Amino acid sequence: MEKTLIVTWWEEFLRWMGIGRPRQPERPAAKAIPLPRPPEPQKQAAAGPGFSATAGDQIRPARTAGLDRARARLRDILTPSQPVVDLRAFAGRKQTLERLISAIEDQRLHVVLYGSRGMGKTSLLHVISQRAREARYHVFYGSCGIGTQFGDLFRSILSDIPLRFHTDFAGGQAEGGRVRSLAESLPDGDLTPRQVSDVLSKLTGTRIIIIIDEFDRSDPGEFRQSVADLIKSLSDRAARVQLLIAGVGSNLSELIEHIPSIQRNILGMQIPPMSAGEMNELLDIARQQIGLTFADEAASLITATAQGWPYAASLISHHAGLAALRRGTLDVSQEDVVTAIGEAAEEVGGRLPSTAIREIDYARAKIGDSSLASAAMTHIVCGGEFTARNLAAVTEAESTTAAGTAAIDQLASEGILLEARQDRFGKSYQFLDIAVPLYLWLATARDAYRGPGVARADTSSVQAHEA
Repeated sequence: MEKTLIVTWWEEFLRWMGIGRPRQPERPAAKAIPLPRPPEPQKQAAAGPGFSATAGDQIRPARTAGLDRARARLRDILTPSQPVVDLRAFAGRKQTLERLISAIEDQRLHVVLYGSRGMGKTSLLHVISQRAREARYHVFYGSCGIGTQFGDLFRSILSDIPLRFHTDFAGGQAEGGRVRSLAESLPDGDLTPRQVSDVLSKLTGTRIIIIIDEFDRSDPGEFRQSVADLIKSLSDRAARVQLLIAGVGSNLSELIEHIPSIQRNILGMQIPPMSAGEMNELLDIARQQIGLTFADEAASLITATAQGWPYAASLISHHAGLAALRRGTLDVSQEDVVTAIGEAAEEVGGRLPSTAIREIDYARAKIGDSSLASAAMTHIVCGGEFTARNLAAVTEAESTTAAGTAAIDQLASEGILLEARQDRFGKSYQFLDIAVPLYLWLATARDAYRGPGVARADTSSVQAHEA
């Protein structure tokens, strides 16, 4: 033990004196060596087009914020693919809205709104719903489709109406705070108009509007007969419930069957094309809410091409606004509108089924572009169904009218694009697909404005039809 200690001491002494094996430097304490941080990916602008806002509608700060804010407002204000739900974006229809409110409030009538697709019926329903709720009406909504059953539709609607409004039931809540509905007072099984009327006629303390949209999609026959019977029963019992029905149709009898039995209980309101003043109001809203400005030639071209169709006006204005924003400006020029008409034609045409495209090609080869465009224009001006007299007013030439009518008759007889209807007042025509005449008209306008000198596009041929 002692020897070991001496040897150890002696070795340490020799090292201290610098004799013997060289002293090894003390090894420093081990330290954690940080791994090199991977290089951060370089933030580069994405190649090609990108979104201007996040999914939360926040404008990306790296982009041109002013123009992107205008683009965001444009999406909310000019909404051709959706009905207008914001009152700030609702243009025109003041007289229609006043008449509709008066019919409901002053006359206690049930109302049927009808007209061609794209005339703004659903937007009008949204606006009247908001106005009615402001007056403390309760508004409930149902939509029709192929095979819609009367009982299923009204059981669904009554399930949304609180039971507290029923005179025979005290309280409106069941155990657990669940709100009870009128549907609980309905019998099981199929419902009859009388059973639904029995429940609705006992409402008190409020007034209710039941909106039935897309009524034209329902099957003719029993369903429409049942709705007519319900209208009569509700009116006879002075119920505090009114039906507001909307659908595509050229006349009231296309939607509601057995009109004579309920004639004094309903008001049929056809939604007409918008006037030039109402179309300008739409552009004024775009100016005020979005910040876009429209050159006089641009505004005139939109009005002349849309021909009173709210959908067409909104669609063209939307694309024209985007065209201006792509140029980095809020000023919409005539060239932007010409571009927009082409884009609108492409968009509408892209929605057509392949059979419609083939029929259009066939019709063009059969009767010529001019006759087909005249028929489309007449359909648009008339808001749907038209006659030979309407066609004469558009073509403004008796010989052309006769040839055009013969050409349309030929297509209708083959079931190509159009159908003809004959009654004691004469013959009328209607396109089978409402998108076809709009596409034909937009394509005609697009082709008319293409080519050299398009900045000074002549709109006189289009504007002449406005009168």
